Order: sequence, then C-alpha cells, then structure tokens
Amino acid sequence: MSSKLTKVVLSNTNNPKLAWHLLKRILSSSTSSSLPTHDLLRSTRAAIRVLIAANMHHQIDDLCQFILATQPPNIAHPSLLFLVRALAHSSSHLPHAFSRFKSLRAHFPLSSSSTLPLQPPPPCLLQPTPL
Repeated sequence: MSSKLTKVVLSNTNNPKLAWHLLKRILSSSTSSSLPTHDLLRSTRAAIRVLIAANMHHQIDDLCQFILATQPPNIAHPSLLFLVRALAHSSSHLPHAFSRFKSLRAHFPLSSSSTLPLQPPPPCLLQPTPL
C-alpha cells in the first residue's frame, strides 16, 4: 500500500498541496503502524522533497509537528533528519534547516546523528525517483 502511495506522492510534484495531504493521510492511517518502516520512510521522504521544491515552509513546519505527534521514534527521527539534510542542501533553505536542526536536537538529545555536522544528502536522494 505505502509504495503505491509513495508513487502517487511523487507523481504529484506539480501539485504539492495534494502530496502533503496524501502524506498526512498515510501517516495518520490506522494501518500505518503495520506498514514496513522502509515504506513509511520512503513516503515521508518523497513528500519532503516535494514540499521543499515548492518552498512550502508552513507545511514543512506542520509536517515536523505532525511526524512528532503521530510517529514512533524509529520513523520520526530519520524522517526529520532527512528533512534537515535536504533543507541544508540549498542556501535559500539554510535558516529553516538550522531551525529544524535545533528542534531535532531538542526532541532527540541522545541521538548521535542529531549532533553530527549538517551534511547535505547526495543529489540522488533529492531528485524524485522515476515511476
């Protein structure tokens, strides 16, 4: 189910509001806890790329709060870490990356990856995967 939804999220790069609503639906679904972690992370990362490309900073902030409120740490931490790294990749998003990084450290103070220097993700992670 989640891989199909990931494809739908990625196919809506021209409609980032729909991609955002799809991700919220995925994460709030009662079946999301039964989905493989990899599928949930993939869907979240796809939507993050779409939101960043569309400069939807308000929705990105909402996404962070939504992830923290609805997802277990094994989903929330890597999702938010990916978000910080993706934001840091672009100089126009650095203020948002720094803010998200501080939030990440506040929510996950014992995580070693929350204290590492910001390194942008490889370009292949920022590009939508072909369907």
